[in-house]
Amino acid sequence: MALVKCRLCGKLFATENGAGFRGMCRECTLRLEELYDRSGIHNYLRRYGTEGKFDPDKIAHDLEMNPRDVRLLFDMGYLDRDIQVYSREPSPHDELADEFKRILDRERKKTLPPPPPPRQTGTSRSTSYGGRVYRRK
Repeated sequence: MALVKCRLCGKLFATENGAGFRGMCRECTLRLEELYDRSGIHNYLRRYGTEGKFDPDKIAHDLEMNPRDVRLLFDMGYLDRDIQVYSREPSPHDELADEFKRILDRERKKTLPPPPPPRQTGTSRSTSYGGRVYRRK
């Protein structure tokens, strides 16, 4: 166990791996997770995107958050800096992904064995291993 100073609140906390979760105490981590859920920052970024320029001060001002918290959410991996605004037109990446899926499905169907014939009901009775070995004769 090691004592580490939280990079947000400065409080000492004990951790087993030496760094805690990104150098933050449990209370600060929980506060940021709650802030992420409550603020709707992910919906804001999906709606408006970052348009090639990440500006935590603008995002924080629009959502009435602390810019430091916005930067920490990005640093912790909760958000992506290069998020794009959703559009109705498929991108070339989407078209390539769809084509790749079609090719994989076609190849998978070639390699799968044919399905077994349907079972006829009433002709034979299936038994378990125990039923075959230990049945009374």
